[in-house]
Amino acid sequence: MRISESPPRRSAAPWVAAVVCVALLTLLAGLFVDARHRIDKNDTGAFSTYQEAARDLRDGRDPYAGHVGTYSYVYPPLYALLCRPLAALPLITAAHAMLLVNTAFVLAALLLTSRSVLERLAIPASALNVVGVAFSAALIAAVPIHNELRGMETNALLLLSFTLGLYWLDRRPGRAGFALAVAINIKYLPILAIPYMLLRRRWAAAAATALWSAALALLPALFIGWTTNLRYLRMAVGGLGNLAGAGSAAGAAHVNQASVSSSISITSTFARLAEALGWPSRSGLALGAAAAACCGLMAVVAYRHRRLPLLLWPAARAQTASPFQSLVAIEWAGLVTGILAFSPNTQNRNLVLAVIPAVLAVVLARFPRAGISPRPVVIAVITMLVALILPIAAMGHENTGIWQHSGMPCWCLLAAYAVLLNIGLNTCLIRVDGPPADLKAGGVFGPPSTAQPILPLLPPLPLPGARLTAHH
Repeated sequence: MRISESPPRRSAAPWVAAVVCVALLTLLAGLFVDARHRIDKNDTGAFSTYQEAARDLRDGRDPYAGHVGTYSYVYPPLYALLCRPLAALPLITAAHAMLLVNTAFVLAALLLTSRSVLERLAIPASALNVVGVAFSAALIAAVPIHNELRGMETNALLLLSFTLGLYWLDRRPGRAGFALAVAINIKYLPILAIPYMLLRRRWAAAAATALWSAALALLPALFIGWTTNLRYLRMAVGGLGNLAGAGSAAGAAHVNQASVSSSISITSTFARLAEALGWPSRSGLALGAAAAACCGLMAVVAYRHRRLPLLLWPAARAQTASPFQSLVAIEWAGLVTGILAFSPNTQNRNLVLAVIPAVLAVVLARFPRAGISPRPVVIAVITMLVALILPIAAMGHENTGIWQHSGMPCWCLLAAYAVLLNIGLNTCLIRVDGPPADLKAGGVFGPPSTAQPILPLLPPLPLPGARLTAHH
């Protein structure tokens, strides 16, 4: 008797990945259409400022002089130069083009960040996993993404720059340096990536970032002349003195003080407190720096408690083994969180950068290691949602209520990352085939668990040959 063999079943993963990819594109398309509708009503957000600055560069005028009906241009001249191709177009047409570019930047950042974090945490970066993580992170950060697309700011480009910095850090250090240099020449705080890379012995990436930053700062001189470019750079940097209330140099860019009511950062919260108490303006910045130092000290304690390497890392080529790859992904999310939390001027729309810690949260939730309780990740995701969504009245507007005045969005985001850091460090202690024998029962967050995935959107794919209790 001949027994016929049934044909092998095809995996449903490609179809599920396609469905989730469509869902991700639909979400971004919905946000795009809403922002485009706003542009059609002649509300182009901050883009009119950038287009006018680009036209000023083209026509030999001072971009920092300001124009009636637009915000003041405060960045170095590079971004105005990048906008020059749009200077000749009508405002609405140019805004439509920039909106499309910003949406593409956000989509690329979501996908590349998801792939980078998955790879660094030793999880298969399959199409299903990448689009699943990207879609979940987009849902978490939907409100700041919406605000950024409607506001037509520079944060989408900054998000992509940080993403490419992480993605290329080991693959192409020179390209990583270029991506980060673009961010540094738009907003200055990304320069903190250089000392971080030096601390992690990424010499090539740190050197490339420094060299590209100088080169991009001088690039506009090819179009506007050496003397004019240096003068504009001095005007842009000179405006930073106003952050501490020291006042800006004559003709410098008009940068808001750290105590401005629209800023939601922890540093701005302390600056407003110092101003209310009659303390010197610099006191708020000092308190913000002290708070950042306390957070750093707690991170040191977390590393030492788990006996993970904090300072003494091997050369970059030797960092392919555990736990270094995972730690870079965790710390990169922390770098972005710290910039948002302790910047002297963080607006609601800047929170689109929280896509990076949101991806880390989704990965830790979707692919929990055996022996780690999933409950803290739930707390972190909820806290992050509170930071990015509340208050609803802040969507697309500057909110001056007590929630923003006390910097609660950044406090919540910082608290969420603190939980993710502890979960991530515990994950670094566990091999893909199970917990080591010397791992304390329950670690910091209670007894071990058979950790089921928190976000039931997609079925996680098990590692080949691995024994992950969470994925059975």
